[in-house]
This record gives sequence, C-alpha cells and structure tokens, in this order.
Amino acid sequence: MARKTAAMLLTGGLIAIGLGWFFLTLSFIYIPESQAVPISSTTPLFSAFFGVIFLREKVTARIVLGSAMVVAGIFLVFMI
Repeated sequence: MARKTAAMLLTGGLIAIGLGWFFLTLSFIYIPESQAVPISSTTPLFSAFFGVIFLREKVTARIVLGSAMVVAGIFLVFMI
C-alpha cells in the first residue's frame, strides 16, 4: 500500500471516529442517553444506505435483511 493511501485512510478514519464520538457526546447534553444510544446503534443501516448512494455499492437481499435485523434488534433491546 502506498504511503499516500495509508495516510489518507488513517486521516479519514481519525476524522470519522473523532467527529462521531464528538457528536455522540454532544447529543448526551441535549437528549437522554436512552434515546441517543439506540439512534447511534443504527450505524450499519446508515452505512449501507450511504454506501449505495456515494460508493455505488449493489444492494443485495443479504444487505437488506442484515440492516433490517440490526434495526429490529436495536428496537427489541431498547424498547422492550
């Protein structure tokens, strides 16, 4: 792997994780944790959605089923 590629991946990862944690902790100020954490747990759903839009990934039945199972699992854990 070229150094430029590795640097870009590292920088992108640090920015994404840093911004993600910043916005998660900021959300704790404005809404209760019991609402913020389930919303943040839907990351796989949004990742699949944005992958289709920005990276032109193909949507397969497996991806749709997996995303639906993640959302259903989060609903069951936090709503019941």
